[in-house]
Amino acid sequence: EQTIGNDASVYFIGIGGVSMTVLAEFLYDCGFEVSGSDAVFGSGMAKLKEKGITVYQGSDEKMIYDRELIIYNAAISESDIELKKAKELNKDLITRKELLSEVSKMCSTVVAVSGTHGKTTATAMIGNIFKNSDKRFFLHVGGKALNFNGGYYNSGLDYFITEACEYKRSFLSLKPDIAVVLNIEQDHPDCYKNFADVFDAFNKFTLSAEKCAVVSGNHHLLETTCDKITFGKDGIFKAYNIINDNEKYSFDVFKNESFYLNVKLRIFGKHNINNALASVAVCDYLNIDKLCIKEGLETFCGIERRYEYKGTLNEAKVITDYAHHPSEIAAVIETALKQTKGRLFVAFEPHTYSRTKRLFNEFLNCFKGAYEVELFPTYAARELPNCGYNGKYLFDKLNNKQKCNYFKNYFACAEYLSKNVRKDDCVLVLGAGTIDEFAKMISE
Repeated sequence: EQTIGNDASVYFIGIGGVSMTVLAEFLYDCGFEVSGSDAVFGSGMAKLKEKGITVYQGSDEKMIYDRELIIYNAAISESDIELKKAKELNKDLITRKELLSEVSKMCSTVVAVSGTHGKTTATAMIGNIFKNSDKRFFLHVGGKALNFNGGYYNSGLDYFITEACEYKRSFLSLKPDIAVVLNIEQDHPDCYKNFADVFDAFNKFTLSAEKCAVVSGNHHLLETTCDKITFGKDGIFKAYNIINDNEKYSFDVFKNESFYLNVKLRIFGKHNINNALASVAVCDYLNIDKLCIKEGLETFCGIERRYEYKGTLNEAKVITDYAHHPSEIAAVIETALKQTKGRLFVAFEPHTYSRTKRLFNEFLNCFKGAYEVELFPTYAARELPNCGYNGKYLFDKLNNKQKCNYFKNYFACAEYLSKNVRKDDCVLVLGAGTIDEFAKMISE
């Protein structure tokens, strides 16, 4: 099994991915010679270039020759010319998940946060609590955490706080001291057969925990060979006396039915109460002072593209969110409806054909409450359009249930909304692909 050496020159194929960017920055700070490529030159690559890391847009097999260790992620095709050349030259190869595992071994205590929804937010929440304590830690987040201006923070290697993704069971490469499970739903039909298959993977994840598993009370059946702490409605840590102030929530946290602390979140959405409870459970287990926990939660500013205000269109608010799963879409629509005086327009870009197919009935019912739904072609990501469950097919069926339109590109939708949206309306832009560019396009 390949490991990272002390003097390796490291090359990342797909360096622009959020997790890859964080790992590249970490290795660079550790003294490695780091470079890499990606198909799209995004903000992550710009940040790496500004730091002094050599990055290239596109693929060029010549870049492989002088590199000792090649790192690639699950989205890279076996036909990628750089990956093929690395194999031809018999270069040392390691996947992103294997690198993450190697990095975790450099830290004394590993806190790994998993879940179908909310893991980026909860991981960053825990990180912000640590930042308010005297703990030395390395934070690895799969999104831009506003308190950290990205997904990377490193004040020392006593703790590794990382987002743990279930895609292709990559989180099973970690051996966490503390394993967190926020929730479990079917979200990756391209690598999980059914819900039982998904649950089995999460069960293996909690069984891998060395010291403690922190799990939602909904999933108390998850097995562990160490301590188990539950949170949520049926958990040890619960929220009582919940107050909704324009979709920002304050509440009392109780531990074993005794008052623990009061929290007033500054981020929107009721679902973030559970993220906060999970964070409290982790930090209580690690004996972090209650005042640090409270301050860390109350100063947490959220994640880019998680109910993020972008500006206005004809005096209507434009909000963008990463939601691409029916449960996430329904939750964010519920939040937006409570904040909108006028009509709610939802612009949605489906993410992958397989997800649309497997969760099709859920997609047909998750837009309830929206005045109108604007649909785009599917963001294919790693898939080929061979199953027919694309954005146009979703429109054909959804059109029988509620008012919606289909647009072949962002420009056509932008023109339509500019003529139809008015003051007090809200445009909610949803999806995990490039749809954030559309939100920027229509915002003033």
